[in-house]
Amino acid sequence: MTTSVTPILTYHSLTSGHRTAKYSLEKALFEEHLALLRENEFVSLTMEEYGSQGLSFFARRVALTFDYAFADFELALPLLEKYGFKATLFVPTAYVGDKSRWLGGRDAKQPLLSWHDLRDLRGGEIAAHGHKYLDLDGVPLEVARRDILRGKETLEDRLGKSVVSFAYPYGSYNETLKGLVQEVGFRSACTLEERLSTRHDDPFALPRLTVPSGTNGDDLADLLEAKSSRLRTSYHSLKTKLQQNWRRLSALNVPKRSKGIEDRR
Repeated sequence: MTTSVTPILTYHSLTSGHRTAKYSLEKALFEEHLALLRENEFVSLTMEEYGSQGLSFFARRVALTFDYAFADFELALPLLEKYGFKATLFVPTAYVGDKSRWLGGRDAKQPLLSWHDLRDLRGGEIAAHGHKYLDLDGVPLEVARRDILRGKETLEDRLGKSVVSFAYPYGSYNETLKGLVQEVGFRSACTLEERLSTRHDDPFALPRLTVPSGTNGDDLADLLEAKSSRLRTSYHSLKTKLQQNWRRLSALNVPKRSKGIEDRR
């Protein structure tokens, strides 16, 4: 993988046993991920730190993000500390200390961290995931704005610190929503677009790679390499096309020799 791309990985739920939920990952597999990343000399950063000039551009960078703030995030904390990594936790504030009622079926009963838990978290970033976890692209603009702002202000009031990172619920966004997120004071926002991030990405539409259940260390390595190879292929294809177009244009724009010069030869 080139150092000009950054995997932003999306996790949801961890479990110490077997769970069949689509995005619930066993704790042991998460440890395999961290061991793989450390072995390959990845530098961990929060979304607040993403793109920071204080980090070497030549370092392999990775951002670990957790959506929903499920209570089982506490299973990740000792592992993150053990391997020297940190994570960004995206919190839907209406459900803190409650259950994941916005989800359907069995997943609607998963407990979330409490405000006490969130205040005690160390070594990472607490970020916003809206208030009621609305499909922001499917509600009136003013409703979306209130929900985005309320999520930010609730976190800041409860935790006593600035909140600068956001993740669109359901990954749903448009140009207007990007403007709203910027307007209320966020510095970046994550989507669920499945690709590696580059330095040239719009900070208010950052792509992430979702990690499904059952993904072991080898699977993660394959995922990162496949995405990196695809990005390199796309880049080289685009570069080739641009070079071809440039040569075409250059050929068309070559000044014609004047008739007088031709006659003197």
